[in-house]
Order: sequence, then C-alpha cells, then structure tokens
Amino acid sequence: MHQLFRETDSVDYSLRALQLSEKLDYKRGIALSFLNIGRYYYFDGKHDISLDYLGKAVKIAKEINHKKVLASAYRYIGFIYRPNDSFTAESYYKKSLKICLETGDDIAASYALSAIGNIYEGSLNADPANVTTA
Repeated sequence: MHQLFRETDSVDYSLRALQLSEKLDYKRGIALSFLNIGRYYYFDGKHDISLDYLGKAVKIAKEINHKKVLASAYRYIGFIYRPNDSFTAESYYKKSLKICLETGDDIAASYALSAIGNIYEGSLNADPANVTTA
C-alpha cells in the first residue's frame, strides 16, 4: 500500500495502510503511514494536520529506531516551520542531516543540506544590505 501511495499520491492508500498496520500492531507500517499522510497534507497545504501526523511518525520512529522515517519526518517538519520560524526549521533540518550522515544516506543528506541552504539563501535575498556586487 505504501508503494501504491508513492505511485498515485492517493492518501487513501496510506490511510488503509495505517488501518491495517494498527490492526496488526505493525509499528514500522504505522510510522511509514503517518509519514506518508503527513507528507500528503503538507503538499495539500494543510500544515496543522501535516504536523500532527509527522509528530506521530517521529514518536513511533523513535520507539522502533526507524531512522529513515525519522529523518524524513524531521525534514518535512522543517518545511512547515520554514516560512515563519527559520530557526526551528533549521534545527529540524539539522536533526535530519545528522541521521542521514549516521546512516550513510547521501541522497537524503543532500535534501537536508539543500533545505538548510534555502534558509540562508532566503535570508540573504530578504536584506539588500547583505547582497554584494562584484
């Protein structure tokens, strides 16, 4: 069901996966379902709902030490905070980056580094005094 979610971006598959995973007490499936549902609502612009699901993903991922889900959830939480609280966003991006470096996930690490870079790029563009000319 998780693969079907990835291919179709239909939250219904993740909700079904969550229901089945909870019935089976399959923590890995629960964590992944929470992550996918949180990602769906992030892209749908429903950040409060997204944050709730991502927080649940973090909790379960910590319990079972599922670092891939944890790194992704932290990164998406950072995305939610970035427009209004770049300091909090950066702290979540750095948590994600730390896990990615520990696990050797270079691609996910590049996503976290890019997100951190985007914070600094945005701060430079916001203040004309920080712009230098050649």
